Amino acid sequence: MAERDSDKPGRDLSGSLMVMVTYACQARCSYCLVSRGPRAMSARTMERAVDLLLTSPAREPQLRFFGGEPLLRFDLVRRAMEYGDARARPSGRRLRYMLTTNGMLLDEAKLRWLARRNAEVMFSLDGSPAAHEACRRDARGRTRHDALLRSLSALRRSRVPYFANAVLTPERLEDARGDIAFLAGRGVRRVQICYQVGVPWGAARRRDLCALLRGLIAEPPRGRQGPIEIMNAHNDCEPVMLSEEVLADTDGALFLDAAVFLERRFPRLRGAMGLGRLGEAERMADLVLSRSQVLERFARTCPPGTPEGALFADNLRVGMDLRKLLRGLREGGC
Repeated sequence: MAERDSDKPGRDLSGSLMVMVTYACQARCSYCLVSRGPRAMSARTMERAVDLLLTSPAREPQLRFFGGEPLLRFDLVRRAMEYGDARARPSGRRLRYMLTTNGMLLDEAKLRWLARRNAEVMFSLDGSPAAHEACRRDARGRTRHDALLRSLSALRRSRVPYFANAVLTPERLEDARGDIAFLAGRGVRRVQICYQVGVPWGAARRRDLCALLRGLIAEPPRGRQGPIEIMNAHNDCEPVMLSEEVLADTDGALFLDAAVFLERRFPRLRGAMGLGRLGEAERMADLVLSRSQVLERFARTCPPGTPEGALFADNLRVGMDLRKLLRGLREGGC
């Protein structure tokens, strides 16, 4: 089932590179599986990441800043964009940038700077105050929801393109449509819907998630500017457990992104998902794997018959069910 579909060609990600700016973060999201800590990327390592990305023949390669919270090291983000623009300019190309943020440090000064760049913001916001009460608190136990809405308002007023990233959990599926409607009511025009991984969903909750997403795409909640766009309808990210995204870690090691984003639940993935190091890899294209190759690497650390294997299989089935649903909707069936 999942194995047969994973043999099909995946996305061409040779023009995209994630960089782990820092492992530090003010938030303590219950569903986050990144191992927090003080580690941060050096300026030289970041420059090497940009150099690697520019080996891609893509007209506008994309550098994607992740963490932790990248805005804790906005100095490094700025330096990376300035370096990237200068390196790309002689060849007539330019880089695209995507900055992931929890919004706590997003202010008008940073937005004015970002507005002068070819940058987009992915704003992590799950919706209503209740959603943040359940899953998204800071190190002192506060949701800071009002402050996040102020950051969202500043982002909306700026010229910086953005979208919201909302994470759904098995426990709060019944509230999810209301949470997305909350975002639409606050002026959000695009939302990417993610689901919690590292926890079992089971067949019933998988069906509920598919029904929810189907309904949101068919009849999206409306704000003052019209219906909110459910970005999942147009992308090809599922199953996320077989993501082929390449990530440069703070120390220059290269991994498939699951090694970092699933580390607290699948700690052995770092040993299976390595792709080399910055300075050694010659071309982005040489690092991109197929989904079947990613599956093989997972099988080495999460074999069938083990708790890790059972959890991986469960989460993979979620992604495969969503992939089937979204493909059917795009093709006009289902």
